[in-house]
Amino acid sequence: MRRTSLTRRLSALLACFLLALSVPPAPAGAADPPSPAPVAPLIPAASEVKGVYLTAWNAGDPAFLDGILDLIARTELNAVVVDVKDDSGRVTIATDEATATQAGAVRAFLRDPKAFTADLHRRGIYAIARIVAFKDPIVAPARPDWAVRHASGGIWRDWNGVAWLNPYNREAWDYVIRIARAAAEAGFDEIQFDYVRFPTDGDLSATRYPGSDGRDYAAAVADFLAHAREELAPYGVLVSADVFGLVTSVRDDMGIGQRLEEIAGAVDYVSPMLYPSHYERGNLGLSNPNAMPYETVHRALSDARDRILAAGLDSRTAVRPWLQDFSMGYPYGPDEVRAQIRATYDAGYSSWLLWNAANRYTAAALQAGDTAPPRSLPPSEVGEAVTVVLNGRTVTFTDVAPFVARSTGRTLVPLRDLAAALGGRVDWDAATGTARITLGSRTIAVTPGSAEAQVDGQPVVLSQPAVLWQGRTLVPLRFVSQAFGAQVDWDGAARRVLIRTTP
Repeated sequence: MRRTSLTRRLSALLACFLLALSVPPAPAGAADPPSPAPVAPLIPAASEVKGVYLTAWNAGDPAFLDGILDLIARTELNAVVVDVKDDSGRVTIATDEATATQAGAVRAFLRDPKAFTADLHRRGIYAIARIVAFKDPIVAPARPDWAVRHASGGIWRDWNGVAWLNPYNREAWDYVIRIARAAAEAGFDEIQFDYVRFPTDGDLSATRYPGSDGRDYAAAVADFLAHAREELAPYGVLVSADVFGLVTSVRDDMGIGQRLEEIAGAVDYVSPMLYPSHYERGNLGLSNPNAMPYETVHRALSDARDRILAAGLDSRTAVRPWLQDFSMGYPYGPDEVRAQIRATYDAGYSSWLLWNAANRYTAAALQAGDTAPPRSLPPSEVGEAVTVVLNGRTVTFTDVAPFVARSTGRTLVPLRDLAAALGGRVDWDAATGTARITLGSRTIAVTPGSAEAQVDGQPVVLSQPAVLWQGRTLVPLRFVSQAFGAQVDWDGAARRVLIRTTP
């Protein structure tokens, strides 16, 4: 009887807690309605990203950017990949990073990158910072001790006269990571490393790589990516890597340090550049890959899926391909672009990126409307962690700690661990992402991204939608405090919320 009584009391409290999140009506006779409380911005989940590449020059051009934003608003697109360090060596956001500044690499096309990413987030757009890692015609000559060396002395250069940073050099790593850190601080949601490889052209027999210590190329690339991911972890950003398309199907590192399994083990997303125009006749067993966009992308992604699964990495690393939206040797229009997108889905993946160097995209290839509503929290919203103490006992949160959202000041907590602390059961609907909490005779359902909850089948308006963060569903802690209806104290010195329920 005692357990039943407690369950009923907790069930009632939790229901009150959910109901307390509904927006209260304006007081009778009030001259002005109260201002709505701030709500944290939402962006797509990383697994649902459908993006386009955008140069920083175009991103900094209001008229051009408006055209891209309009295309995103009208179609299934929900993300942009923006150059932060491009293949000309330019750092394109305002930064005081010493190496870039001294070398003259800073070209601040985005003078206020925080405002830029904040505007994207308000529109529900996922922001990816593209950072060219080792190809660097500005810093490599300025820091020859960091550069690929020539056998005869001096700096080695490729056929285009471009110098490269040495992928074995830890100081070169640190420079690239400092730029990535600046992008994370500016509010980008993901850091995407491009040219994360060794050179492919020039007199390769004359290259010299001080500091290799007997490691092969693939180990150097994977070690850099793993180190970058570790260094960027405090910012909550995901890390991805662009690789050549054939990397998904070729078992060696192609002489450039890109071997699929090693790279997949070091990042969150692998982005193979599956441009059919870049495959030769006979590649992937296809007579003319450029004229067969569906078959090319599907076979390449099927190879990637099988290899990542065999390596036991499918639960931690996903594939998000770059697809071709340009013509090279074969005309590409809406049908060819859409065929690649369809091949991505048919191969079992749900996220993709379109590449066009001029940033001119084929709207007719895209579905109209928002096919993946935003439901995740941007990393820039994640503030300091807090501790929750319930009736004198610290609540254990398994992998995501509660924190204060920066734009709203609300504390968000993982729903699963919250329900466990209350003695409830959580069931998940994989198709919708809806979480159903059962406590006694009550059932409560919340869906990330939705401002409405269901309490025993009845709709309740929430002041802050549930959100996804690092794969977990989070809800406002106010949810808990008002549900218990008792004393709630804030211990600022220890950053603790102390909740005491009525006996």
